[in-house]
Amino acid sequence: MSLEQFRHLLEWSTQVQNDPLLGSLSKKNPEGQIVPSNPGSLFFGQQGSVPRCDVYKSGNTIIVEAELPGIERENFKVQLAKGEIIIQGKYMTLLPNREYLIKERPSLKFEKKLSIPYQVIRQEIKTSFEEGLLVIIIPIHEDEEAVDIPFQMDT
Repeated sequence: MSLEQFRHLLEWSTQVQNDPLLGSLSKKNPEGQIVPSNPGSLFFGQQGSVPRCDVYKSGNTIIVEAELPGIERENFKVQLAKGEIIIQGKYMTLLPNREYLIKERPSLKFEKKLSIPYQVIRQEIKTSFEEGLLVIIIPIHEDEEAVDIPFQMDT
């Protein structure tokens, strides 16, 4: 590649990073390195790709399984707010007093919001965390039958 071709490539790269849509496909981590973003979040509204989750219904229970390998229990929390399960935390892989020869695992903060489209029984939610798998068991109210709502006319 010639120097002129390299300059064009560098200019194009800068334009992509400054473009509002295309630039959102990548971001910089705390170390200043460019890393891919989650392009699906632009279109599907799911926040974050970490942690990877499965959410399914079994009877009158919603079960969330979230992968959190290598993270300590004190480095994340789970909340229920406004019909969403929120999993927040941080991976701390950059350790002091180490001379890294290769550093592929980034330190990062994450937040994942999962919409729960059912009426939840908050007092009965249970969680477990073993071998890097967070399991959240969310009891829900039984489906109620539809009720007709009469119209009231102003007279």
